[in-house]
Amino acid sequence: MIRYLAKLTKNLADVMSVTLGCILQLVINKQKPFVRFGMMHLMATNICVLIVTAVMETNEDYRQQNYIANNMTTAGDIKIH
Repeated sequence: MIRYLAKLTKNLADVMSVTLGCILQLVINKQKPFVRFGMMHLMATNICVLIVTAVMETNEDYRQQNYIANNMTTAGDIKIH
């Protein structure tokens, strides 16, 4: 099993060639179904992280604005209860 994973990793590393320039190119000659599956999961994970981060930041901003609105006077001083 370890030999198979090592061979698969070596094959994937040997097969992929990345060229950076104006456009990112990824050339895959072997193991296309595995690479496609991995790329789909990579993109799905990035989209999920983007959505979670956007929701968390929006929630934080909302809470901060709500706190300021409830605990500050018009002069900028903290209300004393």
